[in-house]
Amino acid sequence: MWFCKRKILSSSNEDYNIYGERVYSPVEGEVVEVILNEDDNIPYGKLPNKSGNQITIKNGNYYISLYHFKKDTIVVNLGQKLKVGDYLGQVGNSGYSSRPHFHIQVVYSEDNNYWLGKGIPIIFNNRYPVKNCLINA
Repeated sequence: MWFCKRKILSSSNEDYNIYGERVYSPVEGEVVEVILNEDDNIPYGKLPNKSGNQITIKNGNYYISLYHFKKDTIVVNLGQKLKVGDYLGQVGNSGYSSRPHFHIQVVYSEDNNYWLGKGIPIIFNNRYPVKNCLINA
């Protein structure tokens, strides 16, 4: 029963262990995109066709995007300089997300059109993350 605290495949965000967990910056860099006021979805309900609440951090030519934050919990601003470990917000279920979870991706781009860049594998503590696996920083 690793999906939820109390129920399997619950329709309540609060039943999911990850919902509301604090998120910290995995890198230093500048905040180049922030979306923060999209509603959280009802788990397994109809999904909107958008990415939801998100932050994108630029570090050199690398763009680190973090998705599915809980509505109105993001505390950083566009242009803000971040250090590793700075508090960002809470895990939610916004955007194209069927249940509370957190999404992170890294793209290499030599211009500001990072959504057209090259996807880069992520390594934490010398380990590649595996779906549904907790990695302590």
